[in-house]
Amino acid sequence: MVSGKCVSSLILEAFITKASEVEAEFHRRISEVREEFRGRISDLQAEFCQVNSVPEGVAVPEVFVSSNETQVQVEW
Repeated sequence: MVSGKCVSSLILEAFITKASEVEAEFHRRISEVREEFRGRISDLQAEFCQVNSVPEGVAVPEVFVSSNETQVQVEW
């Protein structure tokens, strides 16, 4: 016969094991989602650059940023 204390210990051990498995799955899924969003962001950045690129022969303003980066000067 198994004492009540042993049964409680087995239940607690099973619970801890299951909680650890769930936590590991959670972190695995978070990593997958993070990578998926990195891929999407990269695709969007590439699309943005493609759509907003300046055609050859079009004047582009030069931007000068001061050393303290508080003032921006644009020259045409």
